[in-house]
Amino acid sequence: MKRNVIQPLLLLRGTSYLLALSLLVFLRRGFGERVAGDLCIACALCWCCYFLRVALGRLTSARNEDVLAFPLLCAMSLLVGYHLATMWRRRGEPAVVHSYATGRPFRYWQYLGCTDLTLQRYVQPSVCFVVALGLSRLGSAVPYWMAAASLTVFVEEQLARFQMRRRVLDVIDGRIDSKLLHGRVEEKLSPSTDSSKAQAPVIEIAERSRARTGKLSDMKARLDPELRGMMDSSDKREGKESA
Repeated sequence: MKRNVIQPLLLLRGTSYLLALSLLVFLRRGFGERVAGDLCIACALCWCCYFLRVALGRLTSARNEDVLAFPLLCAMSLLVGYHLATMWRRRGEPAVVHSYATGRPFRYWQYLGCTDLTLQRYVQPSVCFVVALGLSRLGSAVPYWMAAASLTVFVEEQLARFQMRRRVLDVIDGRIDSKLLHGRVEEKLSPSTDSSKAQAPVIEIAERSRARTGKLSDMKARLDPELRGMMDSSDKREGKESA
């Protein structure tokens, strides 16, 4: 039952991703290397939709020619080639772009004075949707594609924002947990103050006894050899008597 639900969701997710990518070709640059195949697939699907519409128009004898579709698809193909060439030139350089990156805005968007995140999340989808509304009077399929793609880009960017926020919170929680665990481990490993106070007198007594024995041995070494022999013999006698 779960597989039957997951498969349509994955199909819908992939379709929305390719639809958004077909619009991002015109809006962004610096795509990741792993997006190269997705760009080609999105462009190919757009061409298939165009030829399918043309074939259906001939079958139904409809003379409604789409003036915007063919030039737009030619421009899309050129831009896809430009993005692929950019990826190829970037291969010998240090990796600074995420392999799954969907690009960053072209430089002409910076004249609006917004950050890249604001442009990607709000400005670009809004501008494309307004342009689609303006082109809707021409009777072309391009405005419908542009409106659907702009809404998809907006939703995708919001989902990416929520996922990034969730990942940041997970990292923060992990660091807090590690600090707490480190503190508990330090408490277990470090000796308590009561045990250290209790061990201190024992250590002092042992050190005093060692110092006394050291002094007696030094004094004994300074005595006359005959006297030292008499003391040793007396010590041996006492040891035998005690045994």
